[in-house]
Amino acid sequence: MERSQSMSIIIKEILAEQTREIRQTVLRQGLPAATTIFKGDELETTFHLGAFEKNKLVGIATYLFKNKSAIQELFSDEKFMYQLRGMAVMENEQGKGIGKKLVEFAECRLKEDQIDVLWFHARTSAVPFYEKQGYQTVGEELDLEPAGPHFKMYKEL
Repeated sequence: MERSQSMSIIIKEILAEQTREIRQTVLRQGLPAATTIFKGDELETTFHLGAFEKNKLVGIATYLFKNKSAIQELFSDEKFMYQLRGMAVMENEQGKGIGKKLVEFAECRLKEDQIDVLWFHARTSAVPFYEKQGYQTVGEELDLEPAGPHFKMYKEL
């Protein structure tokens, strides 16, 4: 599956291995490379998206099926849920709308797959970005090692 999101940014599915360099550079700087391998990366229900500018990978995101999630208690009926993990855009590419395009692409795909909710732990500094995309926080700030302070966020699709 490949869709053009703008003149210069292409969002498409990638392999788990392709996410690791950007995970290391943006999310796990100074930590062992093993921290860039997420539990569930290789599951059939997991998908990874890459944002390409002029054929160069500049942003990534991973989506994991998590039907028994930490936010199920917010809903009176059972929802089908995915968790976003490890979204990152190279620092010199930030502010160009790449993260927004990754989220929009995933939301479209998840809606097509009849997924009800997308949730995640957002770094505290990223909360305003996600709020602009229609996500809301749940509960208090969490300290998730090794990444630091986060808020749980979600959106019904």
